[in-house]
Amino acid sequence: MCQLLLPDFCEVVNYKENLMRSLNLRQVKFTNKADQINSDYGITIPKHYQINTRNGADKIIGKKEISDDFGIELSVEIVETDHVPTIFNREFIITKEVNTDGIKNKGIINTGNGADKITGVAKTDLSANAIIIFQALALAKTTDTAVISNLFTSVELNATTDGIDNSYSHINTGNGKDYISGFADASITAVAIANADISAIVDDITQTPNSENLTAFAQAITVSIAQAKIIAKGINNTKGRISTGNDDDTICGKATSVNSTFSETFAGTFVTATPNSQAVAEAVANAVAETEDMAIAIDNQKGLINTGNGNDHIIAIAEARNKAIAINNTHGLINTGNGNDTIIANATSNESYSIFGGHINMGNGNDQLKASNFGGGVNINMGNGDDFVVGFGEATLNGGSGFDILNVGTYNIEDFQINLGTNNNQVTFELNNIIMNTIGFEQFDFANGSFNINF
Repeated sequence: MCQLLLPDFCEVVNYKENLMRSLNLRQVKFTNKADQINSDYGITIPKHYQINTRNGADKIIGKKEISDDFGIELSVEIVETDHVPTIFNREFIITKEVNTDGIKNKGIINTGNGADKITGVAKTDLSANAIIIFQALALAKTTDTAVISNLFTSVELNATTDGIDNSYSHINTGNGKDYISGFADASITAVAIANADISAIVDDITQTPNSENLTAFAQAITVSIAQAKIIAKGINNTKGRISTGNDDDTICGKATSVNSTFSETFAGTFVTATPNSQAVAEAVANAVAETEDMAIAIDNQKGLINTGNGNDHIIAIAEARNKAIAINNTHGLINTGNGNDTIIANATSNESYSIFGGHINMGNGNDQLKASNFGGGVNINMGNGDDFVVGFGEATLNGGSGFDILNVGTYNIEDFQINLGTNNNQVTFELNNIIMNTIGFEQFDFANGSFNINF
């Protein structure tokens, strides 16, 4: 399989402790056999370093998961005075950045020839728990809540989750049926609990039925959580390069981001909760509902993806509450080479794009590109062959030579304003100020029928 390279001064126990942080791939010696690396604490390739896994069907699998309470902690120092524990010092610690990477590549990965597999899995689960905030206030009840409120409103939490982060870096898998996949799951959940016990804590803090300080603190929580941003990327190839060489290769990215509210009122006990207790709990819940979340399955912004010759597959699935992009290709380039290639991109969100921006060249062969919609003026060249495209949006599509079919999905032909260009070779579709230009397609499929063009 493979061997771990340890420095002479490093004991195995120390190496295992470091492994819990992330596995530095420099410490692995690869062979020409089928090497397998699997880390549950993430994998890192340092900047400026080149990792060569040599020939063989190699597998590199990095997984990492972070679960935390919205990055909020209360550090308390307790000393004994006359055998009585007393709070001596307290400090709020609020984390501004949470980064979770299954595989973090800052250098170059060369996997050589063979059916290689690179998989990164990352999960971030943040929760804004009203109980924790109440308990923190109870411990810090002698602290001016106005000061704490100002601290909260100044914080902007950014949580980034990447299955594979290859930004500004290179991945070369060589020839062979290679598989690159990245999975990212990011979520922030409000657990808003108000009951009699919590009311007692809050009342002990405020000493009054309606505390201005507590109200300000509740508003501060709302501002802080509401301005948080969570971003999930299956494969982050921003200004990076991915080359899979010749043969039937697969690149798969999936990203999911969620912001949700889970309210527990404990029925009868909720009615006994004071307005102060309910105010903080509701502030947490309402704030999370405003949190900005985004999911990008494959982020190829200013990046390059070459899959080489062969029957290649690119699959991208993004799901979010606010914004989802299956393939963000802004100023990027994707070349699938010659062969019967397939791109499937699907995004689900309040604002969603299957493929956004950049250029895509499918090469020669009977290619398929299936997307629910396009955005950012993406340019797609299907090349020579009998090609099939599904989707509508702000784009320019070139079917190339062969009998090419464009399917606009659930739209009827009457939904569009359609203009025919010179010799009927160019067809423009317009709907709600969105324009899609096409050239070289022989058949157009609508929900209520098809029509063919001869030119």
